[in-house]
Amino acid sequence: MLRRVGKIAGLVWRSTLFRIYLVLLVCSHLVIAIWNPDFWMAYETPAETERVMVSITAQTDDGPAAGGRTVEIGVWRWSPDAVDGSKAPLILLHGSPSQGARDFRKFGPLLAREGREVLALDRPGFGSSSKRLPSYSIRANARTVLAVMDELGIERAHVLGWSQGGGAALEMAAIAPDRLASVVMLGSIGIQEGEGSGDYYFEHAKYRLGYFGLVLLPELIPHFNLMGDRPTRHSFIRDFMDSDQRPLRAIMESMQTPTLIMHGRRDPLVRSWVAEAHHEIIEPSRLVILDASHFIPFGPPMNSEQALALAVASIEAFCTRHDVPGMPVRRGVVNLAPLTESEEATIAGFRALDQLEWWKIVPIIILGTVLSEDLTVIAVGLLIAAGKIDAGVAILACFLGIIIGDYGLWMIGRFAGRRALRWPIIRRILPESSVQRWGRVLDRHIAKTVFISRCLPGTRTPMYLAAGILAKRSGAFLFWVTVAVFLWTPFLLVIAALLGPKLLSFFGGVLHGPWAILASFIVLAVLLRLAAYEATPLGRQRLKADFGRIVRSEFWPGWVFYLPLIPYLFWLGLRSRGLMAFTCANPGIANGGGVVGESKEAIGRGFAHTKAPFLHHALIEAGASAEERADRVAALVEGDEAFNGWPVVLKPDYAQRGHGVKVVRSRAEAESYLRAMTRDVMVQRYHPGPKEAAILWSRVLRSGLPVDECSGEILSVTRKEFPVLVGNGEDTIESLIWHHPRYRMQAKIFLKRFADRLDLVLEEGQTLRLAEAGNHCQGTMFRDGADLITPELLQRIDAIAQGFRDPATGARVDFGRFDVRYTDDEALRRGEGFAIIEFNGTLSESTNLYDPDRSLLWRYRVLFRQWNRLYALGTARRRQGVRPLTLRDFRRIVREHFRGRPGSRVSD
Repeated sequence: MLRRVGKIAGLVWRSTLFRIYLVLLVCSHLVIAIWNPDFWMAYETPAETERVMVSITAQTDDGPAAGGRTVEIGVWRWSPDAVDGSKAPLILLHGSPSQGARDFRKFGPLLAREGREVLALDRPGFGSSSKRLPSYSIRANARTVLAVMDELGIERAHVLGWSQGGGAALEMAAIAPDRLASVVMLGSIGIQEGEGSGDYYFEHAKYRLGYFGLVLLPELIPHFNLMGDRPTRHSFIRDFMDSDQRPLRAIMESMQTPTLIMHGRRDPLVRSWVAEAHHEIIEPSRLVILDASHFIPFGPPMNSEQALALAVASIEAFCTRHDVPGMPVRRGVVNLAPLTESEEATIAGFRALDQLEWWKIVPIIILGTVLSEDLTVIAVGLLIAAGKIDAGVAILACFLGIIIGDYGLWMIGRFAGRRALRWPIIRRILPESSVQRWGRVLDRHIAKTVFISRCLPGTRTPMYLAAGILAKRSGAFLFWVTVAVFLWTPFLLVIAALLGPKLLSFFGGVLHGPWAILASFIVLAVLLRLAAYEATPLGRQRLKADFGRIVRSEFWPGWVFYLPLIPYLFWLGLRSRGLMAFTCANPGIANGGGVVGESKEAIGRGFAHTKAPFLHHALIEAGASAEERADRVAALVEGDEAFNGWPVVLKPDYAQRGHGVKVVRSRAEAESYLRAMTRDVMVQRYHPGPKEAAILWSRVLRSGLPVDECSGEILSVTRKEFPVLVGNGEDTIESLIWHHPRYRMQAKIFLKRFADRLDLVLEEGQTLRLAEAGNHCQGTMFRDGADLITPELLQRIDAIAQGFRDPATGARVDFGRFDVRYTDDEALRRGEGFAIIEFNGTLSESTNLYDPDRSLLWRYRVLFRQWNRLYALGTARRRQGVRPLTLRDFRRIVREHFRGRPGSRVSD
């Protein structure tokens, strides 16, 4: 173990980057030690400001520190031109983190113009005050302020506590109430319930973690004081660590000091409901709600000039009234920023969380991340924005939930091993062929792969499962998974929390209640997904593909593309006096003429006597074992010369859109296929093409002629262009697919098909055919082939179609598509040199409508023409006594076809 650690240390030391880091770190510490540059606090001190240093004895919660150590406290003083002796001084206490008294550089002079002396203290550890103290608590701060008042000869004063400084003001009211003319709680802390999660122990655990992250860790970062010097960071965290808000409720309940509670409605740090609770608790109090954020003293641009002026006027009026001891408080609420009806409704949508303790919220969020990680994190970010959940609780819960999910995926692979690949849900996510590829990827760059997987949806689950199955470098893998989650979780939450308020505000103005939340949620989900895609080169290509599928109707989902057809079908149904009239066409084919679930082998038998050039085929029935069926396939291929040997095509007898189509090259491949395909299978001679076309044929009804005597026409011919990838000697197969302007549109199908080879690099000029099946959904490009339609081709196709006879009934066909392979366009135009793969019936598409160069209007003209013809043929057949399918029958055969359908949707 020690030898391994020493080896790693030696490699790190020899690293050029590590040495550069060390040089920068040393330079950073030297710059801070010598110059201590002030990047964030370099503001000019107002000209009227008097700065003094006051020496006092260091204070603890119980009084002066043992040993009588002296500390320095910085004080900024603003004195009016004419001091009104009847007005008690006003002491300002800043919050944390803070620049010290300079936080009041704009606020202090404005208050002093009213004729009152104003003093702002650098609380212990901040500004110019001493940095090393025995205690930084709000109670020790209260005693420090009282000691400063003693040194300055101030017997009685008004005290304004902003944010964390409000806690010190409350402690002063408890320690020396007779020395306070009034207390102003400006965006102030108070009750324990208002501190983050509301739980003292959780919050202080959070502060201790923060001490490591904000005080110790920056010492290892060459930040050149961009993160502030260590004493300031130390004071900031200790201010919270040493303080206890639990006693403040009792202090407020017993307070007799006049108190002005002033709060911004849009305060993201101390929510306005906390101020409302303080007003309920403190009897002698007045509440003023401003249309402002937490940072009222800063003025513009963080808040409006109006809010700043209202704050100054309200504070001065309150202090003036209570300069005279014993004046009663005008108790009441001045709400200058009431919630709108929609805002009330929006907040009500989150209200169920108000009564939950943090330890009840955490498991809910963990469960949510297991169900949907990104959506849960977005929802939690919105809850942070709405002030309904503490950021610390949110980060902890999301981190634990994501880690549990990620480790869980790895553990499934680790402990279930390759057995997991036999589970249907795992097999769909992680094909066995892709496991070794993931292993090669992780071997090359494990950290990079883990981080990229967080940005690319759909990659993390298969990779983590594969990492567990292979069990390679498990320690390193889990380490980088943890680091990635540690960085990714707060990033997502911060983005959601920053954008959330703006989205809630916008949608709250146009929507109401839960609808505003839902709209904000959807927009955030889209924005974060876009940001994740943009983070990597591969993600940017996926983003292009997503947008491309939106604007290119060729790639629209079927349910979207066919929406305009639905009302037209209803109109055709009304005109034909039956919505299912089209199923009367093709009486020679079962299931409504070939709606779905028709047997390819049975259709082939209907053409057997025509001597049509169908590719030789045979049926392998279900029921026997995979080994027995594979033996049958091998016997046919090797014993029947008509199959021309291996390879052959295996496909389900009942299938469509290329489902389950596989080119097999040996008995072993056939057996592997038949283990998954438990239904009847057709084995068919393989035709190399290289060309393929789809020929849509239909009878043309003629008045006075029976349907069977009507000749046909070719409605369309579609050229099928198979996708071919060309290597450049540099990029992997996956990268070439994603960077191709067309192939990336159907990348999912290609990535599944070549899952075991995606990380391979094709040599310069080397080609790879991406699809064997001539289906658009399998990756083949379709183009309108009207130029191939000739009288000779029509005569040949019409003769073949007219020759169909159902072996049992003698019934014929009226409409369908021949899928053919051929070698030469001219030969096809002559009606020669082609072989028929299969004939599809009623629901055959005019596949030229997928031509990428055609307009959307042209596509719909083709589609509507096809269905108009189909209904006309069905109506004519119904007059001859053919009965249509009922809707119940239609639903039944569709359900039976798709229920438990075996085989892969991804063909060769």
